[in-house]
Amino acid sequence: MNAVPKAPLILGIGGVLPFVVLALALWLLPSGHVPLMSVWLVGYGAVILTFVGALHWGVAMVHPEVSERDRGLLMAWSVVPAIVAWIALGLSPLAALGVLAAMFLVQFEADRRLDRRFPVTPWFLRLRARLTAAVVLCIVLAAVSLLDR
Repeated sequence: MNAVPKAPLILGIGGVLPFVVLALALWLLPSGHVPLMSVWLVGYGAVILTFVGALHWGVAMVHPEVSERDRGLLMAWSVVPAIVAWIALGLSPLAALGVLAAMFLVQFEADRRLDRRFPVTPWFLRLRARLTAAVVLCIVLAAVSLLDR
């Protein structure tokens, strides 16, 4: 019932794979690779955070029940993750990972609220919950690996 369709499931898992690979790389590769892997992870996290925030803009444009006031609020919110992601790019890797992990959780809560008011599809929130959990776990594990270096 309300199963996640194959395409979004595969694409979602594909989007999480770089988090998994980079977090593992931080644990398994020699310390000389840590700076590059950290930059890649923070950069990829910033890109994906921007992507998930943009959903609110899309809903604001097409959902039939969105009022003009709500449209403005949703569009305004949709740029917040991008701004936070951009700020994270200027921080140390450890600080950036902390900011990204926190913002992914904040964004998930924003998505929960969005889905309550303006449902997109029955499987959306279930997929976002699983993907967010995986992403945050990878970011936290990567951050812990940096503490040991």
